[in-house]
Amino acid sequence: MEVVYEQAETKRKMPIKVAEKKKQETRLIFLVDDQEIFLRILESDLRNIKNCMIMTFTSGEECLKNMYLEPELVVLDYDLSGLEGNLLSGIEVLKRIKKTSKATEVVMLSSHEEIHVAVASMKFGAFDYVIKDEYYVNNVRNKTRNIFRKFTMLKSLRSEKMMRWAISLGLIFAVGITFFVQQSLNSVQ
Repeated sequence: MEVVYEQAETKRKMPIKVAEKKKQETRLIFLVDDQEIFLRILESDLRNIKNCMIMTFTSGEECLKNMYLEPELVVLDYDLSGLEGNLLSGIEVLKRIKKTSKATEVVMLSSHEEIHVAVASMKFGAFDYVIKDEYYVNNVRNKTRNIFRKFTMLKSLRSEKMMRWAISLGLIFAVGITFFVQQSLNSVQ
């Protein structure tokens, strides 16, 4: 299998084709923060979660360009900024993610302990909000596990619903065949 790499702003190579190939078996997480240190700390911790692939981005624009990979989770900094000053804010990136990929969950990060930041994040569809304090890595890990449990439960419910539908369809088919055979026997007699 050929692996195609794309340069990220962090100058790290990211295996795009591998992510597409393993989408069904591996959970994809995007980490978005303009502060490299926060990216590295979270990345090193979340890599310990089984069957996860992590991609890091230092801007919302880079994250949005890669949303076609359909991550299950985006951990997004509320205070995205940059030297150009024309970069998208964390809230604007959140809005665009939710507009195009409703199934993707977003956990917002911020160093602000202000309630309006949390309210704005939740208003625009964030799963949760985590303050960058000494416990933020543990909090993000716990939120990640909760999100993955949610997805697992939803998948299980869908499977169960499909199974019930298939059984119902099978019963309808069996009743139909029985009726057809019975009609055929009645017409022979």
